[in-house]
Amino acid sequence: LKAVLLAQDIRDRERGGRAEISVVEGGHEQETPELKLMMVALGPKPNNLKKAVPDDTHDQVQASGVKLYHVSDDSGNMVIKEVAMQPLTQDLLLSSDCFIVDHSGSSVMVWKGKKSSKEERQKAMNTAVSFIKAKNYPSSTPVEVMSEGGESAMFKQLFKSWKEKGQIKGLGTTHTVGKIAKVDQEKFDVMELHAHPELAARQHMVDDGSGEVKVWRIEKLELAEVKPSMHGQFYGGDCYLILYTYQVSNRQQYILYMWQGRHATKDEITACAYQAVNVDNMYNGAPVQVRVVMGKEPRHFLAIFKGKLIIFEGGTGRPGVESPKTSASLFQVRGTTGMNTKATEVPARASSLNSNDVFMLKTNQKCYLWYGKGCSGDERMMATEVCDTLFRQFKEVVMEGQEPADFWIALGGKGPYASDSRLEREEPLHSPRLFECSNQTGKFRMTEICDFEQSDLDEDDVMLLDTWEEIFLWIGISANEYEIKESLNSAQEYLKTHPAGRDPDTPIITTPQRLGGGG
Repeated sequence: LKAVLLAQDIRDRERGGRAEISVVEGGHEQETPELKLMMVALGPKPNNLKKAVPDDTHDQVQASGVKLYHVSDDSGNMVIKEVAMQPLTQDLLLSSDCFIVDHSGSSVMVWKGKKSSKEERQKAMNTAVSFIKAKNYPSSTPVEVMSEGGESAMFKQLFKSWKEKGQIKGLGTTHTVGKIAKVDQEKFDVMELHAHPELAARQHMVDDGSGEVKVWRIEKLELAEVKPSMHGQFYGGDCYLILYTYQVSNRQQYILYMWQGRHATKDEITACAYQAVNVDNMYNGAPVQVRVVMGKEPRHFLAIFKGKLIIFEGGTGRPGVESPKTSASLFQVRGTTGMNTKATEVPARASSLNSNDVFMLKTNQKCYLWYGKGCSGDERMMATEVCDTLFRQFKEVVMEGQEPADFWIALGGKGPYASDSRLEREEPLHSPRLFECSNQTGKFRMTEICDFEQSDLDEDDVMLLDTWEEIFLWIGISANEYEIKESLNSAQEYLKTHPAGRDPDTPIITTPQRLGGGG
């Protein structure tokens, strides 16, 4: 599973999402067409293979290289010292100071305590960046910055145990010696899932996006302010900082987004994190920092650009630097309001089209607005507004099935694309919803996961995917029998109690996780 996730990460980060992933099972190489490609790249299979090394051995080697450094000026002088090696414990982290976790060249992480000083934060960031050169780490080694309370999953897993604020310790207090307190199993109320679906989808929207926006682009590792007319246009070869200011009870609050292009250099990504610390210090540590990976923009990020968010696959927005010339550019437009609309550049070929969406095709002569048979009137209106922002040339509306010859020529020829009949029905949009079904706390619960992707599937639990037409239950290889049983019961109850009056006979499809991959 980890190998598949790594392959997906390489595909998405280094190959622009265009590479194909093939899985070759050991012992069955002769049956796969990928064998020839592997032999060209790796050479013929040797007669004698080296003895396998257990995965635990690699994990131990990696763990032994994790070190924790303390950054403090409590003594009157700035002092940086190594304080621990793995196993790390959470109580080593002090709110009054900053800490650096050196993950043996895999990454360097900076943790900022809530009460740490501006000087400590600056020194911690400078030291983390200098570690890469001083310890001869690859220049691609990422530097991650996080505030106390906003730790990443990768950071937490480096500690022996991690307890969130308010988390129950163990099984709680027991008053019977020699006996373990039993957790009462209460039936999970699936009505909770229907109560506020819009709220769950909004992902903690702090406001409606009407606050002040300031955008900087990383140029020569420094900050260069982006003029307002270019706000919302992000290039995959760049990194950006976006400072959003809003009011809560007449007090200014800040969110600092760090947007990282898929094709930005490692130096630019590192500089983006470094400059985020500088901006954070300018506002005395008040901004909440949010790292945004290209293509995974949260809902509030979309809202602050009011329907004008445009993501270019590559290139740069730097003045005086021309992006590579192409004969055609294709953008997929998704969204129905200024709060949720985004245009994303996709490969300019027929297979990128989808009957459920609107696409913009820009050629040297004109701009086409292609309306899939399943797109709504709101989607067409928002696509028109995005098109007006991006292209001033003549726009030609093209309905699916009525494309002129020049349209297909620009895409390299007519070809198959996603055009299932279900996509062609203009009906209320029912976005897929994913729920994690687990009893790891001792009680069975279903928790919704927003803006999900395949990597969100947890092999320790059951995942319920509602596509409206079907309900899928994905059974992780380590899910227990109780989770499987309760997930099926809850899926049936979920359909019966749905406020939209769902068909109770909607198919519920059980899909066990394949040992070779995530799906």
